[in-house]
Amino acid sequence: MIEKLKYTLRHTAIYSLGNIATKLSGIILLPFYLKYLSVAEYGIQDVVFSTVFVLTQLLILGQPHALIKHYTDRDFEYKKGVILNSSLIFIVIVSGSVLIGAFIFADVIKDLFNQSLITLEIVRLMILITLVRILNTLILNFLRAEERSLFYASSNILKLIINLVLNIYFIAYLRIGIEGIFYAFIASETFQFILIFSSYLKKIEFKVDLKIIKALVIFGFPLIFSGFTNSMLNFANRYLLLNLVGEIETGYFALAAKIGGFINVFLVQAFSLSIFPIALKMLGREGDKRYMNKVLNYYMFILFWIGLFISLFSFELIEVFSKNPKYNIVYKAVPIIILGFIFLGAKSVVIISLYFKGKTKVIAYISFVALLINLSLNYFLIPIFKFQGAAIANLLSFIAFFFLTKHFADKAYKIPYDLITVLKVLGLSTILFFIPMVFATSGLFLIILKIFVLISFPVIIYKSNILEKIEKERINQYLLKAKKIIFK
Repeated sequence: MIEKLKYTLRHTAIYSLGNIATKLSGIILLPFYLKYLSVAEYGIQDVVFSTVFVLTQLLILGQPHALIKHYTDRDFEYKKGVILNSSLIFIVIVSGSVLIGAFIFADVIKDLFNQSLITLEIVRLMILITLVRILNTLILNFLRAEERSLFYASSNILKLIINLVLNIYFIAYLRIGIEGIFYAFIASETFQFILIFSSYLKKIEFKVDLKIIKALVIFGFPLIFSGFTNSMLNFANRYLLLNLVGEIETGYFALAAKIGGFINVFLVQAFSLSIFPIALKMLGREGDKRYMNKVLNYYMFILFWIGLFISLFSFELIEVFSKNPKYNIVYKAVPIIILGFIFLGAKSVVIISLYFKGKTKVIAYISFVALLINLSLNYFLIPIFKFQGAAIANLLSFIAFFFLTKHFADKAYKIPYDLITVLKVLGLSTILFFIPMVFATSGLFLIILKIFVLISFPVIIYKSNILEKIEKERINQYLLKAKKIIFK
């Protein structure tokens, strides 16, 4: 059990590094963007990239999970090359045709945005970026299926470096505005495609098997809707913010989502990349249910602790990234966004039972219901609370998403997750978060109190009845080893 958890943790760490590299350019460049772009321009670039993400999830046609499912399936052991070829051909024909049509009618799409800052050139760049991202997403999921996490991470790090250099060149040196962000992005994405496609090509078997294509389509088709609705769950609020309260509030939310999204980048997305292929191989075997229960518990401990850190120091983080005091108000939405991502992370674990049993239609239905809840809440809360309303809507809809998924996952393949323990940790982290707000207002004392609260979290977890006896014994063993290394 411990070795399996260590294996999962090791791959999660490597995927985390690669995923951080993918998102890190936006974080590193954040002070840079806030210096050279207005709040409205920052909001607009966030809307454009949100659109790229939504289109990618829609036009990837559910193939990443379909590829992993069949590539790791023992029944398809001798047809892996055909699976790769079939998935690629299917995406190129269908998605390529849609995007060619979109490129031709780019002026119509521009008019749909109805924003002067979104030019025809930006729309065309958006379409090209979407095409390359679709291809990269498929190939990167092939690397996941092969558990080549190191190559996965390395390609993302190299893409990060190129993206950073080109952003600085286009925006600071050439001064071409937000278009420079998209030029840099498409160049770095194209570089990554060239780098990783050779690995995919080596494994391809140039044969067409209609049965395999049918299997991929049947498995992936419902995921088109769930992928689209999942992405809309995260990004629909940008469009509503833009149309209901304007570019400024959209820019505020974009910054809050960037700060709160640290936990999504560092942990939630990276862990999802790692656990999915590993868990699919584990489920149905001896000890699988205990393994999944412990995975969720430990994952939640880490998420709540890191989330507590970012929440406590959100104001200071915003001051570091932006010297403009008008952005300081953004910190109020950060803890709400973080808690939403924590529930999204928990959903990514319990949903694996549905994938294991092939219940992709159920996943699509759940995602659609969650999206309806999200859109309704955003529509009513944004006019009242503005960018904070969008954060509250996300949190409530992600909570609903988790419990809906848990309900149907239990019907498909029940795993006795210890949700009481998770709720105890949630309550503890919430209480600890509010302590500095009650007993201190500003200055050095507040910083010291925040650090004390942060350190107290794992200590209280250890001293309480939340952990099992054997878990405490293992922690003691690791602490003794660490002590011997430090004081050797």
